[in-house]
Amino acid sequence: MNNIHSPSTDVFNDEPQVEAAANRLATPRPHGRLVRVGAAVLCCFIAAGCMRDGGTTDAAPQDNRPNAPQTAPYYLDTDSDYYRNLGKALGYTDDPFTRANIERLQQTPVAEWLAGTDEQTYAQLDRILPASAEAGAVPLLVAYKIPNRDHLGGESKGGNGSADEYLAWVDTVSDKIGDAPAVLVYEPDAIAAAVQMINDGDNEGKDERVKMINTALTTFKDNNANLAIYVDVGHSDWLNTDEELAQLTGLLDEIDPDGDLITGLAFNVSNQMSTEANTAYAEQIKERMGRDFYAIIDVSMNGAPGTDQIKEWCNPKGEKLGTADDAIFDAQAAVEQAFIKTPGQSDGRCGTSEEAAGVFDGALLQRQASKPE
Repeated sequence: MNNIHSPSTDVFNDEPQVEAAANRLATPRPHGRLVRVGAAVLCCFIAAGCMRDGGTTDAAPQDNRPNAPQTAPYYLDTDSDYYRNLGKALGYTDDPFTRANIERLQQTPVAEWLAGTDEQTYAQLDRILPASAEAGAVPLLVAYKIPNRDHLGGESKGGNGSADEYLAWVDTVSDKIGDAPAVLVYEPDAIAAAVQMINDGDNEGKDERVKMINTALTTFKDNNANLAIYVDVGHSDWLNTDEELAQLTGLLDEIDPDGDLITGLAFNVSNQMSTEANTAYAEQIKERMGRDFYAIIDVSMNGAPGTDQIKEWCNPKGEKLGTADDAIFDAQAAVEQAFIKTPGQSDGRCGTSEEAAGVFDGALLQRQASKPE
């Protein structure tokens, strides 16, 4: 894309002090140039460049969003296949530096991607929502089902077959969430792909997508009082020219002409750009729009030294685990940091992995968690 914690925020640059899941729901990875906590714990992965390089506690936007959960820890779903895979990975990992990072991942909440069949999505929600409520935590979800979701031709083709099917899916997801507290990253790549539709002369496709997104966001706004939504807008190394920024902000205005649907934006989902660069990019968009937004930045894979220089998106060589400031959803934070992409999950049969998109790759995880060369 472009498809959010052993307790310490210190930077560890020295040696630490101390199989694919067959039944796992495969979560496709958003496309390339578009280049997941239980208790309130802090984390810093043992990797050079893991220091906090962008602010997360700036003053919140003046007009508080109408829909959002109260401040609470993100849900740490240790019963999921992903966390079981981390435990298995420790069984074949000898390097102490890498082991320490995988152990930290075991305490780091990751997003739950709603990207499989309709039945799989509904089963996910039926399991996660009651469990997170019992834990007093907030689940971090990703909606990734829009028709033609990987318009840019990457490894994550799919989504619902039509606008009607998609909006029926949205209705059911909204009904299942109800008044439960949750955070939702909305449709990675969808708006960036709409920019591409404009450039390809596909105005009909663009118009249909704008209408779908407007209808979906309206549904969530009207029905889910405790759901904070962050609409994905790519990352700092993508739609960043004057023309592209004008197209992007124009689409946001077209989707939300009254300024009450899009109150949060998501950045860097499944990409490697630095928190600092994405924070600055968020400010650019705010200035052009003339209004504030809350922001969430995916920091799962931006821990390598010089991470902004990684231009490949598909399991790129050199990507390293990043660092989130904490494991808490702060309802008043202007900028949230979270693990949105799942560490160890392949982007597709490309780069440094031979696994299909969405499949856990233990060797890939070891490379991501290892010390930078």
